[in-house]
Amino acid sequence: MIVTAAAVAVIVPSGPASAHDGACVGVAFEASVACVRNYHRTVDACDRNADGHWVWAEAYVQDGAGSGGDYWLKVDDTNGSASGCGNKTVGSIYAVLWTRVCVQYEGCGPWLDLGRPHQ
Repeated sequence: MIVTAAAVAVIVPSGPASAHDGACVGVAFEASVACVRNYHRTVDACDRNADGHWVWAEAYVQDGAGSGGDYWLKVDDTNGSASGCGNKTVGSIYAVLWTRVCVQYEGCGPWLDLGRPHQ
């Protein structure tokens, strides 16, 4: 049997704050995830595999004021697979619309489309 690596999205909603608040996405054959919470404002990068590979999350952040201030965000999990995740929170006029997790050597998983938050 031949097994090939393929990206797999895992969405785990956790509460009524938003349709996708608390959603996470992973990468195939790797336990690490990127999660978005706090009304699309906080991105977590969580290294869940003690293999010494560096883990980070990438996210696309939209300016809710419409002033063209959209940007890309990178969040590192600097403590490796130890307890706790790396995270960054964007300002209240911004919303994270897309996120994915990347793992050194394994590559990046698929983009998770979170859409606009529903507040």
